[in-house]
Amino acid sequence: MPIEKIYMLDAYIQFDRLENEQQGSGLGLEIVKKIIDIYKGKINFKSEVGKFTEIIILLPIAEVDLDNI
Repeated sequence: MPIEKIYMLDAYIQFDRLENEQQGSGLGLEIVKKIIDIYKGKINFKSEVGKFTEIIILLPIAEVDLDNI
């Protein structure tokens, strides 16, 4: 997937499907992006056209005191 398309993350935008004709609503990555924003995480992309697209999601970990739950 070209890097330009990756940065077009938005609701209802679907990317090219080379092998699968099944279509969804186009909301998947937009929902993930909202969750990442809420938790102040990060999303990183690595892509080589015609080979692969790798999406790495980083979310902060909070320590929880289980004795006070």
